[in-house]
Amino acid sequence: LKSDYDLYLITPGLAQTLRVLGSRGACISKLLSLDLLTDLEMVVIWGALIRRGLTYVPGLLLGGNGINRSLLEYSRFPGDRTLCQAYAALLRAIHTDGDQGLLAKAVTLGFRTWLMGRTTGDSPLHNQELLSLRGNLAYIRERPRDLQRQWSEMIESALVVGLGESNSRPKIDPRMVLAFLQWVRGIIRFSLVPWASFHYVVLQVRHGRSFIGPHRFLSKYVTLAHSLAEACLWNEGVPIHSEIMRGIEDLVGAPCPSQGRPDHEARIIDEMIALARVHTCRIVVPGGRLAVGARSHS
Repeated sequence: LKSDYDLYLITPGLAQTLRVLGSRGACISKLLSLDLLTDLEMVVIWGALIRRGLTYVPGLLLGGNGINRSLLEYSRFPGDRTLCQAYAALLRAIHTDGDQGLLAKAVTLGFRTWLMGRTTGDSPLHNQELLSLRGNLAYIRERPRDLQRQWSEMIESALVVGLGESNSRPKIDPRMVLAFLQWVRGIIRFSLVPWASFHYVVLQVRHGRSFIGPHRFLSKYVTLAHSLAEACLWNEGVPIHSEIMRGIEDLVGAPCPSQGRPDHEARIIDEMIALARVHTCRIVVPGGRLAVGARSHS
């Protein structure tokens, strides 16, 4: 959650995908030479997987040819994966004493999860409406009655925060965010064959950890993330319930730190955040190597 910047590189063939992901590839070397203020994450996707509906690209086309544009038309956005990321943002916000930027991110992702559930109707949303902050803001201002008033007001506030504009509204309440995500969770449909579960299994095997049934991954993640957030918000200072701990250990495939350790809660939240963003073809270019003060802006 250090970065909101993800790039998706669509490759025409499997060989090109493997070449890009190679540790000594020219693409990786160029990326690692960049001086960034924050981490940049690039996800490499074989175009055939999008065409067959096995994965998706949650973004806007920045460059490429007509083939990439047509592939984006095949891309379907599973809201369940986005909801996992919303819970991950909420958990990080709780651990950082209610960071408003992270709470705004949780609300925005929750709102997009709800929007994704509406893209299969008679008037499907375009990517610009679905995946950009300004598009989201235009939607909520033009159709405020599509949601309960309390949700509409909180979502608009979160989007304004995300855009960096002045905001005179009250601060976002993490308990209200949790209630909103619970509402969204109750109305979405979980994918029958979630692609995220494949990445989960592969990474667990790579790390020598056990894993639960892939078909249970997303639903169990959301349930446990909600329970963990609820415990942290309503039972501050009280040990996390043993049933929640056992569920997280099953999901993570490793024992959680003992309750007495000072970093106990932080370690568990870090594990849950990592699982929300699980992807086997993700390249992270670390940022922050130059001081902000050393940069000039025109």
